[in-house]
Parts: sequence; structure tokens; C-alpha cells
Amino acid sequence: MLHDAAANGNKNFLLANSREAQILNGRNVGQCDSDPCLQAPCTHGICTMVDSFSYKCDCFGSYTGLNCDSKSKKIRDLLRGDDSRPYNEVVWSGGITSANGKEGKVFELPRFTGRSYIQYKLTQEVDYNLTLDIVFRTDQADGVLFFGCQSSNSLVSGDYILLSIEDRVPVVRLDLGSGTNTLRLQEKVVMKDWNMISLRRSGKQISLALNMEPAMNITYSGEMMYLNVDSYVTLGAIPHTLEHTKGFLHSPGLRGVIQRVSINGDDILDFFHSTHGQYRVKKYHGPPCHPNPCGRGTICIPLLNTYKCDLI
Repeated sequence: MLHDAAANGNKNFLLANSREAQILNGRNVGQCDSDPCLQAPCTHGICTMVDSFSYKCDCFGSYTGLNCDSKSKKIRDLLRGDDSRPYNEVVWSGGITSANGKEGKVFELPRFTGRSYIQYKLTQEVDYNLTLDIVFRTDQADGVLFFGCQSSNSLVSGDYILLSIEDRVPVVRLDLGSGTNTLRLQEKVVMKDWNMISLRRSGKQISLALNMEPAMNITYSGEMMYLNVDSYVTLGAIPHTLEHTKGFLHSPGLRGVIQRVSINGDDILDFFHSTHGQYRVKKYHGPPCHPNPCGRGTICIPLLNTYKCDLI
């Protein structure tokens, strides 16, 4: 094995098992353990190393570009509440399920009461990589948004991930088996208005962003790199059927509404039919699609503070 290689300046020898060997040719020579992500090249996203010389950025929300440093004006308008339409390139790509409205059709959005939750079966692995976007509004300063854990006989027995708001601040707690790490933003959610939280995780790298603001990043401090959770996760609260000894897992449930969820590219749009189960979840009737602004033969699609009307 080649332990060290140098091709800079007048260094023209290669050390291999402590023996010198003359270099005849070379290209793109770097140290075996070099990681381009150590320079944090992704401005608004999370970096994943491809090899010692290259990386790729998984961008938050509307950010684009090689280093996630460009932002879509349309998403920026959505967050500002600009009523410009249509928004045909907005983030979400899943199918549509709706309920009949007087003039057209509207989405059925779930309203959470503090103890209610929705259980969703994961369709993709989240053990190493997780991309999570949640659009929501809250009526209180604290509440659970997303929770997944490793359980046995209704007892939290191992790894877990918890995304919540605490005193209006987004917080993610993660235990990969070596203890809990916490990432807490400085920005606060806007009460009784639509917000978007973006969580990115790749191995030990964790990033969190609110409403397209610059992300905050941490590196998991333990030795483990893989998240082992059950195939079912919950939205809105930690299930009342789970027993646990970790104090912060007694976090109150969300009192508010979830508009959109995307987990590793899978959009959850049909909250009342495509999910595994629900507990005390009610239906939300409010803006931007109630009262329904769209005409017959169309469906109202909520997009944060605004909407667009699509033909059915």
C-alpha cells in the first residue's frame, strides 16, 4: 500500500513501505486520506466526497449550482408571500390526491393537535443519507415535526433522530449509537405562518436550514456513521405507545399544520391515504387553498403562502 505520495516542487520520490522509489510519471496525485469536503465548499448544502479530488453538493431547497450558491427567484418570492403565479418549477413532484371543493378541488392537509401524529413507512433507506424538507405552520413555540427510532417491544432501544422546534428554534437531535449530538439553529420560525425546514445528513455530516437561510452544520462526534431506525417514522409527535428514558423525547407534539414533506425525494402529498396510520389527526381548512380560489376542473396546490391552480 502507498502510504504517502508527493509530486510538489522538488519532491520526486514516493515512500512505499519506507522504501524510496523514483516517480516516472504522475497526474492528480493527492494524499490517500484527503477529503475535499473539509474545506466546506457547499455554501447552502451538504458535501459528499466522491474521491480524493472531487465532491458533490446536495443543495437545500431552491439553492442550485456546483457549490449551492445560486438561489431561485421563484422560491424567494414564495417565502416573501409574492402572489405571482404560476410556479411550475417548485420543488415538489409527487402525485395529487384531493377532496371535492365547491368550485374545484383542494388538498387535504393534516392538522395536529399536540398529541396527534401520522405514521409513514419509509420507501428508501435513510441509514447513511437523509434529505428531509418539511413545510409547516405552528401555533405554539414547541413541537415535534419528524421522529424515527430503533425500537423493540414499544421501547426506544437504540438509534434515533428527532427534528423539532423548541422556543421557535429548529433543533435536530441524532444518536447513531455513540451518544446524542444536537444541532440548534439561531433563526426562529414565524408563528402562524408557513415555514420550511431543510435537513441534510450524509454519514456524520449534518446540516439544518430554515426558510432558505444559510445552513448550520455539525459533524457527529461519535464513532458510528449509520442510522438504524425502524421502517416507520412519525410526523407531528412521538407516538404515545413508545416508552423511553431520554428526557427530551418528552417533547410536546406539534399544534399546527404540515403542508408538504419530502423524504429522500419522495413527496408525501396524500397524508390521509398513503400513510401507514394516524392518531387524532384532523383536516385543516384555511389559507392558502381555503376558501378555494380555483375554478371547476382545477385543483388548488398550496405553495407556502401562495398557491397555483392546475387542471385535473
